[in-house]
Amino acid sequence: MKYKQKCNYSFYLAPFLWGFLGCIIVYSFMIFHFWWGNHDWKPLIYGISWDDGLFEARYSQHLFVSFLLNGQILPVLNVFIALLFLNILCILSADYLNLIKKKKEYLLFIMLLACSPYTFVLFHYVFITIPMIIWGSILILLLRLAEGPHKLWKMIVSVLVYAFALGGYPPNISFAITIFCGRKIILYQSKKQSLKNIIIDSICLGCALVLGYAINQLIIHYLTTFRDVEFKMYNMRTSPLIEILQKIPQEFFNAFKAIFDIYMDLGVFYASFIMITFICAVFYILKTSHNKIISMVMLCALILATRIAYLISENAYIAKFRIGYWAFLGLSAVALSILFNIKKQIIRNFIFALSIIALFHFINTDYEI
Repeated sequence: MKYKQKCNYSFYLAPFLWGFLGCIIVYSFMIFHFWWGNHDWKPLIYGISWDDGLFEARYSQHLFVSFLLNGQILPVLNVFIALLFLNILCILSADYLNLIKKKKEYLLFIMLLACSPYTFVLFHYVFITIPMIIWGSILILLLRLAEGPHKLWKMIVSVLVYAFALGGYPPNISFAITIFCGRKIILYQSKKQSLKNIIIDSICLGCALVLGYAINQLIIHYLTTFRDVEFKMYNMRTSPLIEILQKIPQEFFNAFKAIFDIYMDLGVFYASFIMITFICAVFYILKTSHNKIISMVMLCALILATRIAYLISENAYIAKFRIGYWAFLGLSAVALSILFNIKKQIIRNFIFALSIIALFHFINTDYEI
């Protein structure tokens, strides 16, 4: 059985606008006090060309800024646009994860993801904030093409876009795969998609990613041969297949260890929020699943998906905070979608109240940062 969901676009407008307004208020200090990272002054003065990322094989990183802003990094406006697309990303994530169609749940979902203290990682390098978020949004849209009916044109489009996404901001792939695994868990648990179709969709996604990655490596080979490229960058050095398989047990353990690393950097409350929501979501899935073994396997795949970048790359730890942001953004979105979709009203009200408390704490932490 294949699952199709009709889309009522007017429903999303109010949560999106209120979420965007909330983000502007929460991040107003950063927006209007010209908070910039240590790499941003040169792009601010001289602007950015589409090929400025070629030295590290980011051949499609600056396409959007070149197109939208003519290569200019502008005070205030740049952050406004980034927050606009961050809200779009959150809306797309909620819809893809089949979040219950209620505006208050959508708004709370957006605010919890967008106002997380971890979001500040996106603005460490303001000149690449827009492409990071836009590529994440595009990947969510692209995940729809991995679902049936499967056609050749869908595969071709997916392969080409994945190749460009890998040349834009590679850690976004970890976010996309995490979201994909979460959706399949939700659909399987609610009996809206069969295991057979989930496997077929996963194979299609895997093929598209592998072929897109092959094109990415061909482009990198060309750049290292004919252009001045720093081949030691973390997004360019990949591990051999045997080494990737050997790292799976360790990275599965590191997925949990990463939460404690967040505790050291962002505080016990945020780390506890991630852990508690995930544990509650896992407990609910296992309790209500019609096949606990299959659900456990899918949950393990979800956990490993947050470590894709570390499995594939030899030097991913160089950018562990930004990579970790995208992994935990996906994990948080999945956990919140599962919990907000619980049918018992009393439990949902309790979760909603706790989420509001968490949101206020997030906002307070954002101001402290």
